[in-house]
Order: sequence, then C-alpha cells, then structure tokens
Amino acid sequence: MKKSLRVGAVPYLNTKPLVAGIEGGRGVELRLAVPSQLPDLLERGELDVALIPSIEYLRGRPFFVVPDTSIASRGAVESVLLFLRVPRVRDIKRVALDESSLTSSTLVRIILQERYGLRLSSVEYIPWPRNQDINDTQADAVLVIGDNAMKMAISRGTLQRAPTTAVCPTLDLGAEWKALTGLPFVYALWVTSKKGLVDSTRRLLNEAKRRGLAALPEIARREAKRLGLEPGFCLRYLSENICYELGEEEIAGLRQFYRYALSMGLASEGVNLDFGNKTHIRESTLQGTDST
Repeated sequence: MKKSLRVGAVPYLNTKPLVAGIEGGRGVELRLAVPSQLPDLLERGELDVALIPSIEYLRGRPFFVVPDTSIASRGAVESVLLFLRVPRVRDIKRVALDESSLTSSTLVRIILQERYGLRLSSVEYIPWPRNQDINDTQADAVLVIGDNAMKMAISRGTLQRAPTTAVCPTLDLGAEWKALTGLPFVYALWVTSKKGLVDSTRRLLNEAKRRGLAALPEIARREAKRLGLEPGFCLRYLSENICYELGEEEIAGLRQFYRYALSMGLASEGVNLDFGNKTHIRESTLQGTDST
C-alpha cells in the first residue's frame, strides 16, 4: 500500500490558497503547526515536505527547496506587525517577539538596525506568549504575526490601508523591508528533506496552488467566517498583500535577507538554494549572483 505524502503547513489565512487543493485529498496527510515547529518535524522525519520559515533554511537546515512557490510580500503584508508602545521607534529598548515566529523575529532585528539605526546590542529581545495581552508586557514594542496580527491591527485601527488615530505607531515589516531594499520579502518556502521528492512534490504543490488561487473568493468567504473578519478584507489580503511566487525577484529579496542575517550572526555561512534537480531551475548562490 502506497504511503500518504505527509505535508506540513501553518494554520494561517495566508497559507490556505496553497493547501486548500490538497486538504482532505487522497494520498496526502496534511498537518498544521505553528512556523517554529515545522522545521523540527521535517528534520525528525515526521513530515515529507513542509512550508518552513525562510530563516530556518538560511541557518543551514539539510533541506531541498521545492521550486516555484513561497509566501512573500511585495510591500505591506498586514500580518507581520510591530506594535509600538512608545511614540517613536528610536525609543525602543525592549521588543517582545511572538513565540511562534522565526523569520519575522530575524526581520524585525534587521529593520530596527538597518532602517532605524538601533544596533542589535542596544535592544533586548524577549519572548511574548501568544495568550498574553499586548498591554501586559513590559516591552516597548511587540511583534505579532499571522491572523492574530491582522485582528489586533483592526481592533486598534492601525492597518496601513485605513487611517489611524493611534498615539503609538505600528510598523508593517513587509512595507519596511520594501522601503529598505526595494525587494519582495520571502517569509516561507516549501522544502523537503528528500531530494527524490522535489519533482513530484513540485507538481503536486503547483497544482494545489493553481486550484487555490482560482478559488480565492470562496477561500476568503470561508476563512472570514472562521476568523471573524470581513470577506472583502480577507480577499484583498490574499490577492493584494500576499504573493505566492518564487521567481527571480523573490530570490533576490531572499538573497538580501541572507546577507543582512549573516552579517548580524543570525544565519549560517555558505548556504545556497538547493533545488535538488538543477536542470529545471537555475541554482541560486545566496551570497553572490545566480549560477547555472
């Protein structure tokens, strides 16, 4: 009897277009977990393919990238937000980090240092339990990701697309990255620990993405009801804020992210994008230029 393909993904709204086409499908076992758990599940052999935080790949995990797909943004993302509890960014001395975040925890360090001049050593970073009220923390800013970030921003009136009356600003890290680099930001990648699975999972996941993107209005209506959000908001988020490609621009953004993370001691030396079978896509050397 043929074993099911064990696929791991996060339970957030932005993942639904990638997994809706395989959820409940024959031959696929879908497991949902927070981003920080998925790399370990894959490395322990409990999953065959997983949508992992990009920073985990940049830290030298022994994985192969499945081409064509990522979760990325080309500007404001609206689901990776730094809520300030002080009036100015330069007043930040302590940041509480969403305990389920990995890539975003690295990104906020880069943004604060490279865009606002707050050196890594001058800011204290502490964990923030997701069940804790943002007002109960002693931090000057709190990083929140995923669906919780959007709902919190709506309740506080701090979304980029709406006028804000908040005394303390909110930084959208997708918009901040775009302002810093002019490039897209890649939050997550499909990867596998088995080189022989790259081609077959690529076909499966590309078809799932095609079906999911064709069904965005339906997905938005269903997920809006689950999350208590407006369907129109969910549809705009999925179609305008999130990009699901892994093309040359996204790889350029990932390369720049790697350079910053490496310079700050937050990534491993000598990491390349390994797509397994190099005949169907150019090998990407993250520290330099693409090579064929």
